[in-house]
Amino acid sequence: MILKVILPILLLAGLLTSLSTRAQQAGKGRVGLLFPSTPAPWVESLQVFRQRLLELGWTEGQNLILDFRYADNKTDQLPALAAELVGLKPDVIFAGGSAATRAVLSPECPGSRPSWPESICSSFGK
Repeated sequence: MILKVILPILLLAGLLTSLSTRAQQAGKGRVGLLFPSTPAPWVESLQVFRQRLLELGWTEGQNLILDFRYADNKTDQLPALAAELVGLKPDVIFAGGSAATRAVLSPECPGSRPSWPESICSSFGK
């Protein structure tokens, strides 16, 4: 249970660093968040995420846009939702879980490949 809460918080904290660097230059940040389930399992992690954003000076609706997509446990919807998020051109995309990560990194989702080493992308894409 602790890993279910701590791991997403750590991942979201990593996103904050990337977001701060990119978005401060543009004046407004945009984060895409893709989840394979319903919103319920993510409520606590997202509260922590939003609180940390506020502490860093990011206010949703003012200098930050958060775009959420939930697949409601229908993993076949993840590729379309991922493509939709990529089309919004966020500074960062957080994919909650391996199925969501595979959808974002899939060849069917053009323009979403991060600048990570190819070996990391390949292992997620399988």
